Amino acid sequence: MNKKILLVLLVLIVLIVSVFIWVFEREPQDKSVESETKYTSFKEETDDYIIEVVRVNEDRLGAKIVNGIINDKLLEFKEIVEKDVSGIRDSKFDFPYYLEISIEDYQTDKYLFYLLNYSEYTGGANTNQYVRSIGLDKASGDIIKLSDVVDEYLLMEKLRTELLAMEEDMYVFSGVSEEISFSDLNNFYIDGNNLVLVFSKYEIAPGTAGIIRIEFDISTVEPDNKQTIIDFSSHPDALKFKTNLIEGVKGGPNFAEHYTIISWGCGTMCQVVAIVDNRDGAVYFPITSTLGIDFRIDSNLLIVDPSWKIQENFGEYEIPDWAHPRYYIWENNSLIEI
Repeated sequence: MNKKILLVLLVLIVLIVSVFIWVFEREPQDKSVESETKYTSFKEETDDYIIEVVRVNEDRLGAKIVNGIINDKLLEFKEIVEKDVSGIRDSKFDFPYYLEISIEDYQTDKYLFYLLNYSEYTGGANTNQYVRSIGLDKASGDIIKLSDVVDEYLLMEKLRTELLAMEEDMYVFSGVSEEISFSDLNNFYIDGNNLVLVFSKYEIAPGTAGIIRIEFDISTVEPDNKQTIIDFSSHPDALKFKTNLIEGVKGGPNFAEHYTIISWGCGTMCQVVAIVDNRDGAVYFPITSTLGIDFRIDSNLLIVDPSWKIQENFGEYEIPDWAHPRYYIWENNSLIEI
């Protein structure tokens, strides 16, 4: 009887030990994936200023670029403090100068984006809030521009439509939809399938709006990588200007939805105007201009020798009688003067 009891106890001990071994061997496996530290915080505080920033860890892609930008800003901020130190100390307000920089990051398969958020106070009534983005190609480490990832004409068309609606809701400054240009779009990132344009405080809206982000489905503004095949047999002069036409269509449609207008000089005050249909590659040479042309992708209106070109060329001098705008509608592959 005692032997049976001892045998049962031995079996129980073996089972208990086995369970403990199984549990403790599994524990490290559950904890083996640790969160990766991306940033290091830094704080500096004196009687005159407070600095709170983060820096990208040195082993991260783009660390040297981003940290260089942050360090340059710290030097600039401290120079302002040093210059204004007597004013800070004599101020009736017990409020030191302040600089905070935080970082957001976004990734796609190809790109890594850092968005630096600045909050800065260097006197006055309000804190200044602004942003700066840095986009990097993961493969090369090169900085990417907005023009590398979007079609300028498609994006501007959608952005102006969006801003016009925001103007009607009085959310942004009146007229910003017409005044904004592609070169104004300095800060952006891609998050999943969305392209996000970021605007600093006061950039396009009153201060109460703060920092504004406008999103677009990236697939609707990406460049069309399908190169237009030009039909050089469609016009007897097409082959004469082969290089101009091939280079011109690389930018994609820029007029009346699916056409590309290409213009080049043909002498003093003379420009050839070619129009290429991106659907079938047909080439048209409908007109020449004297001072230039104006057109948009979302319109079939072509202005020859527009007023701003006349002003640009003659300035304060007397404008000759022949220098006046002419207006045409592109219809059935022909220009009709209106």
